[in-house]
Amino acid sequence: MKEYQLTIRKVDSALHRRIVRSAKLKSQSMNEWVLDAIKAKAGVSATDGGHEASWKKHVGALDGQSISQETIEDFEQIDTNMW
Repeated sequence: MKEYQLTIRKVDSALHRRIVRSAKLKSQSMNEWVLDAIKAKAGVSATDGGHEASWKKHVGALDGQSISQETIEDFEQIDTNMW
């Protein structure tokens, strides 16, 4: 897929600070954060076009076949000693 470069002008300092803070909280670059925000606003999935969401490349993703029912049941049990 062909990629394009955009320039965004007239970003005030308050918006810039908010973008920087939000990107840091998600451990993303400003570019990744802004692209995710644009995709969300445009209704485009983060995985459209073969580009995975930035966090998926670090932690992976589960499909319905990757986890057993026994494992799910283990997480549904409450440990009364902890409560």
